[in-house]
Amino acid sequence: MKQELILTSQDILEYQTLAIFGSKKARNMLKFNTLGIFAELMIAFFIIEKLFSIKYLSVAGIVLGVLWLIFYPKFLKQKRLKILKRLKNENELNKTMFIELFDDEFSFYENEAKERFAYSQITEIYETAGVYVVYIGTLYIILPKPKCEHIISALAKKSGKYILKFENLNYQNVIEGKF
Repeated sequence: MKQELILTSQDILEYQTLAIFGSKKARNMLKFNTLGIFAELMIAFFIIEKLFSIKYLSVAGIVLGVLWLIFYPKFLKQKRLKILKRLKNENELNKTMFIELFDDEFSFYENEAKERFAYSQITEIYETAGVYVVYIGTLYIILPKPKCEHIISALAKKSGKYILKFENLNYQNVIEGKF
């Protein structure tokens, strides 16, 4: 099965929104930076209090840790929004791509199929409000919605992977604060 796709700059922006806000790395970074630094602050202030016999320093560490828990996620979200708004202003793109499915492998290409991927190489499949993203190790393939629904179903079935859905994740919802 072979299908022609047209990737637009909006599709790329939808992928970048997923990468910045919804990807596994982004979620893990938020958890680690928020909770990890909170714990580090409390431990550091407790150790300093015990070493130098300064009273109530661990209380100050708890207060700073709580302030970190409150303000850091807001700061990080603003930083991510700024990055996303900057990416919006990049050049327009309309690129014709092809995806071709075979029995044991598939290919995604612009002019001719030079490289084929085994279905077992697929690590994750994401669905956002505007695109599907198929990860093959560190590579990714962006497939526009709704044109690729049957292709994504076939890729998910042949790879044995579930489609992870972020139904409300798109550029507009993130900018408006709905995600």
